[in-house]
Amino acid sequence: MNEVSSMIDEFGKDVTLRRQSGSGSIVDYEFNAAATADTIIKMFIHPASGKDLLILPEGERTKTVMIGYCYDPVYLASKSDQKNSDRIVDGSTIYEIKNIQFYEAQNLSIQPYYRCTLVEVNS
Repeated sequence: MNEVSSMIDEFGKDVTLRRQSGSGSIVDYEFNAAATADTIIKMFIHPASGKDLLILPEGERTKTVMIGYCYDPVYLASKSDQKNSDRIVDGSTIYEIKNIQFYEAQNLSIQPYYRCTLVEVNS
């Protein structure tokens, strides 16, 4: 088992993964937001470093930024599917996923995992 897997297993906590389950629509000139589906996943979350902040646009660098590690697939916004990025709900704080890196297992003793940049949502 590698270090990240042990961090997820030992220090990870249950958080809510909020995923848009469809695309929004416009009916009678009014936008109807897409439905969302919530799932509980295990994620290890810690504060982002200065290096992690550099990959974000300037306007988001002033928000709370965290790094999360999990085994469950997470997704970014998709224009073709008309879906927003997944969100992570940790207690009363909501984060939007802004960057994802997938680490594939190099051998059978290491479980593949995702490393994602989480930016606090202002709503």
